[in-house]
Amino acid sequence: MPPQHGAWAFLGLPLVVGLAVSPTTPVLLVLAVTWVSAYPVSYFVLALVRDAASRHPDSRAFRRPLAVWSTIAVPATLVLLAAKPWLV
Repeated sequence: MPPQHGAWAFLGLPLVVGLAVSPTTPVLLVLAVTWVSAYPVSYFVLALVRDAASRHPDSRAFRRPLAVWSTIAVPATLVLLAAKPWLV
């Protein structure tokens, strides 16, 4: 998990407000999964890029979490884009 605990609040607040003011649909649930899983994916991608730029030998520590979160984020993103192509 990314260590920025405050980022989860910034991520959760728009999601909670959106769920409160709109009807719950399957597309909205897929959006929620995509929204929440995209943050850890971006965090670990940027960590790998940062470590590659500094030639840090411990970049393996970020590869497994990136693979785990990507297996959640990528299929959810594809389903979301198939349902709502205007999001591209």
